[in-house]
Amino acid sequence: MAKLCAVILLVGCGSSGPKADPPEFPDDHKLHDLSTDDAQASHIRYGGKQVSLADIPIISEKIGLPVTGTGDVSIDLTIPKVGRTPDYTKATGTISIACTKCQIGDDTARLKMPTKSKRANAFAGEGVWFGHVTIDSLELTMIAANGRLELTSWKFVSPDIDIQLALTVELRKSLQDSDLDGCVRFKVSDALEKRDPKTHAALWLTGAHLGADRFFNIAVQGAVKNPRRISRECKIN
Repeated sequence: MAKLCAVILLVGCGSSGPKADPPEFPDDHKLHDLSTDDAQASHIRYGGKQVSLADIPIISEKIGLPVTGTGDVSIDLTIPKVGRTPDYTKATGTISIACTKCQIGDDTARLKMPTKSKRANAFAGEGVWFGHVTIDSLELTMIAANGRLELTSWKFVSPDIDIQLALTVELRKSLQDSDLDGCVRFKVSDALEKRDPKTHAALWLTGAHLGADRFFNIAVQGAVKNPRRISRECKIN
């Protein structure tokens, strides 16, 4: 879930002592991997300025639709090692993503939401028709500290859909074993219904729980390696 675009402010690592400066990525519209690894820690430094989101396949793969636009991406994490193995419970740093004028969908590709059920996948066939959703701006910041990776800032503006998001990851020694506690709430706009009734209808058929405030709700729980999306009301503080 997400489309990215605009400007990112990165906070330095949150360990004690002087903070390291955030990595400076070349302004060449490409993603750069400046990560390093030593005996004490793994240092993940990954990002770029005004990168084409179409050139980051994992975004479209996770959403299930093409994503276009440009975004600033900056990942700056330090994971200390215990012995020779990174221990994510000790991770510090930030993840920041921002975009403006991005789009999900291209008015051609169909929305596919694969599940572990072969029967459900077969029933879905070629997927649900989906036009596109416009995002005027999106800004996201997550901070790793004190055994947690937490979403601390979320700003989302779109004429088509209002999305609210909360996410905390209780970090384990292995990132894949870490526990998710998240909530996604969204409301489809009347403007989208007028512009594109089919896409409006598709967003109503996600299986998410519809609350009294007309927001759809999906709780996200379980381990990172096997997340569970649960259709029930959830809260965002």
